Amino acid sequence: MDPKAPAAPAQPEELVAQWTEPTRVTPPNQQQFTLQVFAGASVVTVLMLLLGYFQQDITFYMAAVAAVAAGIFLVTQRRRVHPSLEIALTTTRLVVGKHEYPLGTLAGFWLQEDLGQLLVNIEPSKAATYPVCFLYANDNEEEARQILHGVMAEVEPRKQTTADAISRYFRI
Repeated sequence: MDPKAPAAPAQPEELVAQWTEPTRVTPPNQQQFTLQVFAGASVVTVLMLLLGYFQQDITFYMAAVAAVAAGIFLVTQRRRVHPSLEIALTTTRLVVGKHEYPLGTLAGFWLQEDLGQLLVNIEPSKAATYPVCFLYANDNEEEARQILHGVMAEVEPRKQTTADAISRYFRI
């Protein structure tokens, strides 16, 4: 055997599934959204009033304009359109957008519903890293489970941490 000859791959790579993630828009939750606008406007107003007080020139108009600007900023930034990703699952790797994950570095998957869409969570083998999350092409949970079972195991969802709860509340 020639030592310079390239080694044959142990397993040929075959495409298992490929899809484009559906576009998703994060809608505002009215009660949380109102609370966020009120809290943000209140903080900005208090800061502007304190600044005006320490400068010996209390300008309520300046504080009002800042509060309105903060509210408008929050309103315009709240509805975010997330970019769609190309997802490809092969027998040796998972490709999500520009990132590649060898299947050997992934522990498994779990499915969940988020804002009426099917969200796939891929758990890495390293416990310190966050799961890879993306939307499935449609809301057919059984189809997604069958495709993913072909290349990796299903695992229990990871426990929610305080940071997860805060990011879910503010939809970060």
